[in-house]
Amino acid sequence: MEQFHFQRTNETVTKALTPEEINGVLTWQTNLGFEFEFHDMHEAGHPCYLRERDLPRRGLPKINLLDYDGVMYQQDQVRVQENMIESRR
Repeated sequence: MEQFHFQRTNETVTKALTPEEINGVLTWQTNLGFEFEFHDMHEAGHPCYLRERDLPRRGLPKINLLDYDGVMYQQDQVRVQENMIESRR
């Protein structure tokens, strides 16, 4: 499990993207009210959870990165509307 902020200076970003690719990103994660949390141990997909501060550990909003279809599952669990808007960028 890794918690992640999609920002220009993030170590994962700088390792995975070239300087040209980094400069080509139009929108970076600016709201620090949540983190993306990646899990790679699931057989059904590659879930990316939206973890807000002080949110319960179960029933988190998530997207499936294996077969991404633009749907955020359990999105009714997002407590702060600004986090919902930011996570869809």
